[in-house]
Amino acid sequence: MKKLLLLFAASMFLLITVACSADDSEAGTEKDDTATNESEENTSETNDSTDESASNSGEFSEVDSIIVDGDLLAGLLHLSDDGEVVQWAEIDSGMIGDANRMKVWADGEVEELDMEKFNQHSYVNAEGNIYGSVVDHDQAGSPQTVYVYNPLTSESEKYLKPEEIEEFIVVNPQRVSDEQKTILSQKNYTDGEIIFHLWNYETDEVEEHNISEGTYALIPEIDNIRSGHLGLTRDTKSIYVGYSEGIVHYNTETEEVDAVSLEEDMEYVITPTVDSQYVITQKYIGDESEVNNRFYITDRDTLEQTEIGNADNAISITDGRILLVAENELQVYDIETGETSLYYTIELDEEFDLKGVRVSGDGNTIAYYYEEEVPREDDPEKTTDQTTIQILRK
Repeated sequence: MKKLLLLFAASMFLLITVACSADDSEAGTEKDDTATNESEENTSETNDSTDESASNSGEFSEVDSIIVDGDLLAGLLHLSDDGEVVQWAEIDSGMIGDANRMKVWADGEVEELDMEKFNQHSYVNAEGNIYGSVVDHDQAGSPQTVYVYNPLTSESEKYLKPEEIEEFIVVNPQRVSDEQKTILSQKNYTDGEIIFHLWNYETDEVEEHNISEGTYALIPEIDNIRSGHLGLTRDTKSIYVGYSEGIVHYNTETEEVDAVSLEEDMEYVITPTVDSQYVITQKYIGDESEVNNRFYITDRDTLEQTEIGNADNAISITDGRILLVAENELQVYDIETGETSLYYTIELDEEFDLKGVRVSGDGNTIAYYYEEEVPREDDPEKTTDQTTIQILRK
């Protein structure tokens, strides 16, 4: 009987122990699940923070890296609005003067351009077309031909400048509207009159605009009327002319001339924004600041001028934004809100020397170039400077 009672007690103890162990195991599982959930929540918070940081920096990633053959000439690096076309000028190492090669990166492929048509004075414009020009001095009147080349399609067109335009035309982005197929030029030999031509190269129509009266009313004395820095908006409704004595805006529809700035210390460099609504101007402040310039924007309708910040360079991009570039940091200024925030920071090793930054009109592609010392091929014990173009995209 005692043996039976002992056996029964032992059995009950064993059942209770197993049951308690099972409860502890389930409780432990619940605790582990809770810990896992907390961990997942923490991880989620970390990821959210990382995403926010990445968003602030623009979420750019490398698309291509191009080693320049020789040196990149005088900062001649240009992008189309969509960033699919990048153009640059190369000069042999240690040389000075004109470019030895013009190259273009189009949708991931590098092509060397025909230097007879597209020399260092050729430029890729907003829509990705490369504009170049050739003057034939062997023919009477030295006719000038404008070439328009699309490196994405390999299509090329040429347009003969009309005889009524006697002046040499320049095909840089400040004077060419891809949107309206129009080129701005300034007439020569006018006895002090300030006269411009707008040539639609597809229709061959030429408009002449004399802005003398309105300009001299604002700036009575101009040292050299041919020294002005010109800016044509993409919609061709505005022409900006920057002299050392002041900057004026001319409305091609109303033919009115207004002052953008008459300050003596304002630089005459002008850049219309991609939406044609504003013009970017600058004042040199290098003596009082670590960066070179203080930038302003002026609304062409109200002529209201707004200071937007200090930087080495300012780049207009879509959606009413302007990038302020100071060394390796890009800040974005929002015209509507007046707020400035970090757009992207270029991170390079100490041995790399950042030389220049460009951004596409849509803001989604960044191209920058830097120099580094590398061993020479003919004498590895000596070094030479090597330039690399880095292309990033959202």
